Amino acid sequence: MNKKDLTLLLAEYGLTKKSFSGLSDENYDTVLGWGRSHTIKTIDKNKKEKIITRKIKIPKWINSWLDNYEKANKYKEFLKLTKG
Repeated sequence: MNKKDLTLLLAEYGLTKKSFSGLSDENYDTVLGWGRSHTIKTIDKNKKEKIITRKIKIPKWINSWLDNYEKANKYKEFLKLTKG
């Protein structure tokens, strides 16, 4: 999953990265960083410049979290309907 996929997936559940971070108790800046790449320059022991690009992985637990979020919302709706 990439950053764009994450944004689209959250939108399917009516969530933004900001609302997701609050509900999942994840730091908002952390959520914003998922899927981003960053490049660093280092110098190896032979004094050669080396460029390293790293991608911040999107956690695998997000899909199961969203499934549970959807089930919880359906249950809340069910309770509202049965009350009255």
